[in-house]
Amino acid sequence: MKAAVNWPVVYQKTALIIDDSGTMRELIAGLLRECGCKKVKKASCGDDGIRAHKDESVGITFLDIDMPEKDGFEVLKEIKEHNKDAFIVMLSSHSTPDNVKEALSSGANGFIVKPCSQNKIKEALENFARQSNIVLD
Repeated sequence: MKAAVNWPVVYQKTALIIDDSGTMRELIAGLLRECGCKKVKKASCGDDGIRAHKDESVGITFLDIDMPEKDGFEVLKEIKEHNKDAFIVMLSSHSTPDNVKEALSSGANGFIVKPCSQNKIKEALENFARQSNIVLD
């Protein structure tokens, strides 16, 4: 039997969205808010996302793979170098087995195919809570 997720604690954590598409950032931010997240930050490029990770405490990150200048795999590597425990869910509209395998073997905690659904976002939040031991006994 799964432990109940302590949602109020999850909601206090900052969710970061790193995606070069403004439309996708707004969609995911809306889905996170619908799930109850209060603190949602957005970055339009990899370097801004890396800076956000260094500047403040981020609970969960949703990271696009296909971005100009620095792709999601490079960003993932840099964030993990700074914080090996960072919880990062990779996003892509190209869900090839190679993309998924590379994301997970590079340290990502999950993979969501775009466009994202509320159920997939909630699943990622639940996985984050479990991995972070944010549960009720």
